[in-house]
Amino acid sequence: MKYRMYSPQAIFEIGRSGNQEDSIYPAYGTASADDRLFIVCDGDGSRTNGNVASKTISNSVASYLRRNTSYDKNFSDAMLADAIDYACQELKKKGDTTEGLGTTFAFLYFHRGGVTAAYLGDTRIFHIRPSLVTEANGSPKKGLQFASRDVSSGAATGADGSAAPATASRLILANATTKPRVIIQHISDVRQGDYFVACSKGMLEGVTDEDLVQLLSEKGSDEKKRKQLVATTIDNNENHSAYIIHLENVMAEAGDDDYSSSSVGDTISYGHYGSSKKKRNYGAVLKYLLAAVLALAVIYLGYDYFSNRPASPEPKAETAAPDSTVNVSQQSASATEAQPVDTVAKPTTAMPAVKPAKTTTRSQEEQSASSWLYDNNGNASSSQKTAEQTETKTQAPTPQPAAAPEPTQPAAPAPQPSTGAESGGE
Repeated sequence: MKYRMYSPQAIFEIGRSGNQEDSIYPAYGTASADDRLFIVCDGDGSRTNGNVASKTISNSVASYLRRNTSYDKNFSDAMLADAIDYACQELKKKGDTTEGLGTTFAFLYFHRGGVTAAYLGDTRIFHIRPSLVTEANGSPKKGLQFASRDVSSGAATGADGSAAPATASRLILANATTKPRVIIQHISDVRQGDYFVACSKGMLEGVTDEDLVQLLSEKGSDEKKRKQLVATTIDNNENHSAYIIHLENVMAEAGDDDYSSSSVGDTISYGHYGSSKKKRNYGAVLKYLLAAVLALAVIYLGYDYFSNRPASPEPKAETAAPDSTVNVSQQSASATEAQPVDTVAKPTTAMPAVKPAKTTTRSQEEQSASSWLYDNNGNASSSQKTAEQTETKTQAPTPQPAAAPEPTQPAAPAPQPSTGAESGGE
């Protein structure tokens, strides 16, 4: 899905603390409607340099995700885990082994598959739908789609109300031996007009969840609502920071169904920070190794086959003859096949017998005679008989063409019978 946002509203107040230990990303006064990543961190005031911890974690997570992810693609929990790992290593470089550094964490990322919300400690995240509050019989409770819990040490609860492990840390610490358990909420039901809020605990010192929902559901500009919240929390004792994101429009894309919402309260399971090595997906590594081995086997077999294959002569290029030439050649070939080999066109006049035929016959006789064979009794073998038959057939007179008929002479007059007178006179 794609999002069109109104300009994000940021709150970054010191309160009565006197020292700002919160950190927000984007930095105060720099956010625009094109941003899709928002982080709020609250440095631990009981430790030295809490502002260093909050700023290092927020900026390092954002820096890692800007380099390795894209808003127009789905976002996975593994990507967030890698970003937190990177940020913790950066924080470790600045940590004091005695005092240490720590911070809470609130995270909102708008990507193609929906919104990924993650939190740790007492930072809060809200998903509010004003349309359900302003309709008939609507209430702030009805408009609250999602609200994170205060996951603090010793009294940690998941977003679904279930108790978190007692060992779960409420801070991201520089020198911790175990990684913090960050709770993740996947939100794919995102609609036009929805609000998302990420804020530190100090923001809600005098404001309840229902108050926040009611305020954001009222008419008026987002800037006016921000100023109202600042005025309400101006006397808070602690630092209070927040990002308020208002969606102007949400547009569906093909493939949105590929992103499935997880159950509320999913957590990232971490190992130990002792090594700077990242968590690896060995299944994917094995898959790529098998694919590489298969590719090498195919290349080897192909090379072996073609290298041992005898070279075949190149096919001669055949020039296509014009249709007229082909037809004449075909006609000549047909005439040649239809005519017997020993048939010769008959001349109009008598031709003498061809003597070379006898020479050929005599040569065949000599060849047959020289190849006679005899068996043990001195009798001629079948080869002799074959030669004799060949000689007999060869000596047969060759039929001569018929002589042309002689020109016809006029017949002589028949003799007249003698008469008696003539006889008597004699």
